[in-house]
Amino acid sequence: DLKVFAMRRFCPQCGSERGDLVGGFCPGCFWEKALEDFPRELRVTVCKYCYRHLHGKRWIQRTDIKGEERILEAAAMEVEGQIELPEGVEIAGIKGAVSARSKDGEPSAVEVTVRLEEASSGQEKEAKVLVAVDHQLCHDCYGAATGKYDAIIQIRAEGRKLDALDRETVDGLIGGSSERSEERGRAEISEVKENEGGIDIKFTDLNPARMFAKE
Repeated sequence: DLKVFAMRRFCPQCGSERGDLVGGFCPGCFWEKALEDFPRELRVTVCKYCYRHLHGKRWIQRTDIKGEERILEAAAMEVEGQIELPEGVEIAGIKGAVSARSKDGEPSAVEVTVRLEEASSGQEKEAKVLVAVDHQLCHDCYGAATGKYDAIIQIRAEGRKLDALDRETVDGLIGGSSERSEERGRAEISEVKENEGGIDIKFTDLNPARMFAKE
């Protein structure tokens, strides 16, 4: 006589026989194991003026978003760069929300929600990371605040002082440069000073100085 044996599948960690297995474990044990090294708290450094954030040794930002959106993006990038996931688990979505503010109203903490997916089963799980926001000044904004500069443009009229028309033209150029700086979300002119019948303009970076000179 033939005998038929039915093998029951169960989770080797907790013994559960309910539901489908994910990676050989029940969903609860699978995600517990997958997230055992998942960070719960991280920090990100953001410029308190332009909201660029420190990524390694470089200050970076997205130009297509502004204001607090840059802080949320910085927190999400920090989380995405720090987490290590087991094979077969991918990030299906990530978003941040301000969870605390300082006395002056600036975001001091961001809660980042990461939606994870196990590729073979499609099982999803959400994990949260609290990202503390450290506010500092980036290189450009520090230069603007302290008067430091990487380039200086001296505007002079040959054999005479600048007249009213000259000054009006220079004011227009400075206004245009300031508008571009605001669009980029950074301070690029650290000082405008009258000197020897002309005007000295100090820039925190060489590139905007070159653009100004071309105009």
